[in-house]
Amino acid sequence: MAATILAGCGSKKDNRNATTNKVTTTTAAADATVDSAAGPSSGSQTTAANNLQNSSKSPTTAKASSSINAAGNTTSPPPAAAAGLQPTAPGKYTYHLTGNGGGQNIDQQLTMTVDPPTGADQHSSTQTQQGTTEQYLRYQASGLYLVELKLNAGFIQKDFKPNPPALQYPEPAPVGKSWSWQVTSSDGKTTVNTAFTVLRTENVTIGGETVPTTVLKVTITTSGDIASKSDSTYWVSEKYRLIVKQDATTDITSPIVSHSQTSQTLNSTKPS
Repeated sequence: MAATILAGCGSKKDNRNATTNKVTTTTAAADATVDSAAGPSSGSQTTAANNLQNSSKSPTTAKASSSINAAGNTTSPPPAAAAGLQPTAPGKYTYHLTGNGGGQNIDQQLTMTVDPPTGADQHSSTQTQQGTTEQYLRYQASGLYLVELKLNAGFIQKDFKPNPPALQYPEPAPVGKSWSWQVTSSDGKTTVNTAFTVLRTENVTIGGETVPTTVLKVTITTSGDIASKSDSTYWVSEKYRLIVKQDATTDITSPIVSHSQTSQTLNSTKPS
């Protein structure tokens, strides 16, 4: 799932050496067990990109890094898929995004394209009115991990490649479980801290279908050339490996000051 925010351009140096990743995990007793899930970038990310893009202050970006494969490197193929842990069904998914950002009403459709997996890795791309977000997710027996997240929204270009890959969704994920990690962009200018907590299980109606979900609280804080905080609630379908709904509140304090509240809902669990 794209629970993390901004991504983009790094330098030609070895990005693995430029990226840091710290992970902590705690678990509370509970009886709920779910599978891994994958999803689009958040509506709060879209709003943040839009607000920054409309600003007269443009952060400096470095020269783009060389391309990598789905495993996050240029030399080794991705690992084989973990037995019994199936990825998101390939195809196109649409989300309805509504809310308010920077004093403007938001009402738009987001399109997420999920590619067939390559080994244990799967690439997806989310297209918005502001730009494109790409992510590579890795399915392992212990859960779903973020290999790379890239954002290309005008002058806002960021690239995050956590090393090792960062835990996005654990297997199992009992109610009360929490974990967090930190990663720095390839250009060394933006640091992201992400914290997750499993809140509860809940049914959500998506396109007339009742979908059981696991509800996550996700807090994302950025520092450096972009300073922001986002508090989100994610409804994750363990059956479809998708975020089917998300509510987010985002405050940006640099390079602009902006507040947004958004909600996005999957139109259908069936890809086109």
